[in-house]
Amino acid sequence: MRKHALPRLGADKGWSTAAAGEGFSLGVKNNELFTWGKNDNGQLAGGSTSTAPNGVPTSRGTGWTKVSAGDEHALALKSGGTGGTNVQLFAWGFNASGHVGNSTSNKQFSPVRINTAGVANTKWKTIAGGTEHSLAIRSDGSLWAWGSYEYGRLTTDWGGSFAPRSGNRTAPFRIGTDTDWKAVSAGTNHSLALKSDGTLWAWGGESFRSAGFRYAPGRDWGIDFPDNAEAGGAFSELGRYQHRRPRRG
Repeated sequence: MRKHALPRLGADKGWSTAAAGEGFSLGVKNNELFTWGKNDNGQLAGGSTSTAPNGVPTSRGTGWTKVSAGDEHALALKSGGTGGTNVQLFAWGFNASGHVGNSTSNKQFSPVRINTAGVANTKWKTIAGGTEHSLAIRSDGSLWAWGSYEYGRLTTDWGGSFAPRSGNRTAPFRIGTDTDWKAVSAGTNHSLALKSDGTLWAWGGESFRSAGFRYAPGRDWGIDFPDNAEAGGAFSELGRYQHRRPRRG
């Protein structure tokens, strides 16, 4: 069997996080944000669009700590304040469903700060970009979502209804009242989230039962999942049990 070496992106070290979208990439090196690839919807955060992909990582400033790429939009966290205690949320790119989160549906060609009415906006912890929705967890463990309601992506029907709403939410809103959310991952039409007790939750689209036909967060019972579970495209699954509805083991 022939072995092929993975291509290394330059000789530099210091990369701390990276994310791949639909034809574009993001990375943070020594707290400096770099973008490259497709830019027809402003995915590269350079203030404009271009039909010619940029294959060279281009700096977009310093102070960045985390990135997440949706299909054609991106999210990023930026630290500030004494000791980096203030962590601000920024987003940019395609925005037809309001999934950038700046209360509009216009494309954003540069990073825009995302604010939440009535809440201090400097305590974001982790982020996830999907196809047309976004998720985030604040430092207090609360879970937030915005973008397209379609397929139950935003899990707003927390109270037991299995009928998804329509339309969009163009700014972050809080999901439920729990304060023990630990990690999130956004797919094409569904989402996954981990709680601090190690339980895995899922909701959203019905494609291949990737979320168990749920429009509100549903706990999976009796199946061991890795801590870094990822929600991918329409063919993604919950753990290793593809095409199965979550059940008690």
